[in-house]
Amino acid sequence: MRQVPAYARRFFDPAQRLSRLGGGSLGGKARGLIAASDVLAAPGPELARAGLELDIPALVILGTDFFDAFLEANSLAAVVDEAPGDQQLAAAFHRGSIPGAMVGDLMSMAGETRVPLAVRSSSGLEDALGQPFAGVYGTKMVPGNQLDTEARFRSLLDAIKFVWASTYFAGARAYLAATGEPGRREKMAVIVQEVVGRRHGDRYYPDVSVVARSFSY
Repeated sequence: MRQVPAYARRFFDPAQRLSRLGGGSLGGKARGLIAASDVLAAPGPELARAGLELDIPALVILGTDFFDAFLEANSLAAVVDEAPGDQQLAAAFHRGSIPGAMVGDLMSMAGETRVPLAVRSSSGLEDALGQPFAGVYGTKMVPGNQLDTEARFRSLLDAIKFVWASTYFAGARAYLAATGEPGRREKMAVIVQEVVGRRHGDRYYPDVSVVARSFSY
């Protein structure tokens, strides 16, 4: 897999649609998007038909190092081990302080993006071939319509914490147990991705929304 460049505080840079923040793993969903981007960068004849335009929406991937640092700084491992309900878990993550290295970049992102964003999970096990975890973890939409940068920043921050918390929600724990690895510690990267669509009055509608299943070896 090719190296993904560091986020340069230009979310909508047409020359670089994908970038990353932090180290560690990028997760399965992010790896799939990177692979799709590579295919589209050099399309074969089957993708070169007249009138067909395919692209990857602008996105930034937050590596799993931030997830690990967040858990450690806020002593959340002990909370997770108690297996509380989803609401209590989400509240505990919501109260946590994020790593300082994230603040400036996320504030810059909030200042630039005034369109809806999808904050998506990208776990280490997501999109695995044998037992994929697609659809198990949380996704949070950020409207991006607040006039104040600080308000957009808070919405983005809350969405990231929610996705991190969903790593340990009851459904995710049950699915992990069903795969025969109940004791495995999952790591969660997060994708902040542009929602491509159009406004109709006070509403914003994505151009397309689908769920696709495939086999890729």
